[in-house]
Amino acid sequence: MKLYQYTGRAQNFGDEINSFLFPKILNVEFNENSSEIFLGAGSILFDYFPSGIQKIVFGSGYGGYTSAPVIDDTWHIHFVRGPLTAQILGLDPALGIGDSAALLANLGYVRQAVPGRIGFMPHVDSACDGAWPEVAAQTGLYYIDPRWPVPEVIAAMLSVESLVSEAMHGAIVADALRIPWVALLPNDPRHRPKWDDWAASLGITLKPQPLAPSNLLEALLNASHGRRGVQRYLRWYMRNVTKLGARLFRPAAVSALRRAMSAEPQLSTDAAHAKALSAMNAALDKLRRDPHMSS
Repeated sequence: MKLYQYTGRAQNFGDEINSFLFPKILNVEFNENSSEIFLGAGSILFDYFPSGIQKIVFGSGYGGYTSAPVIDDTWHIHFVRGPLTAQILGLDPALGIGDSAALLANLGYVRQAVPGRIGFMPHVDSACDGAWPEVAAQTGLYYIDPRWPVPEVIAAMLSVESLVSEAMHGAIVADALRIPWVALLPNDPRHRPKWDDWAASLGITLKPQPLAPSNLLEALLNASHGRRGVQRYLRWYMRNVTKLGARLFRPAAVSALRRAMSAEPQLSTDAAHAKALSAMNAALDKLRRDPHMSS
């Protein structure tokens, strides 16, 4: 069975969780067998998987990046990220348990927060395109790069009292490890609906804080949303000038982060967290007995 994870323009914490987590919690050796595919954490319920292969879904979400897949008997769905994914795919709403990255809570991590340390994790696109380490340094926030290896990101998260995150999986993992978090409204509107899907699975009413571009490239990308060809050209043409326009744009970016770090952090209730984790672990036990997992 093949473990699928999305591969984008850079290594990304939210995607890399899959190859880090699932070999640890499942008694199966993943390989490149393309007749069966395992879909875990992330917005990876795409419409382009071959119709002839078996798809095992374990906490994945629909992100709107492609048309919704047509669910037939080749899809074996244990649960999905949230009720919005369930609704879009025509599934029982009860299957919207949560994102399976929350199963990192099973690995026994212990928080050792540095007093007064507040973390900041940008979306991977912002990490690639923006000047956020410099902005974070100016605000006093502890910068956590989603492109770092998963163990390094988790260790950094465990050292903070709270996390300001534009990266959804920053908030998902923080919530699972009971680290209070503040959601930042992603610069790219395409990345926003999936937050509501995940939050609804835990009964969270999101209170996202606005973000501002940190340089000229991000400002141009924000102005060209929906025109992917233009964005690809901008990223290629300006790939080495992430500091261009910093003097002009940095004050607004710094102000936005300062407002976010002073906002009241959120956290799902202990009851909601325990209920979701219990349901995921029950699904995990069932998954281990799934005959498809023996391949």
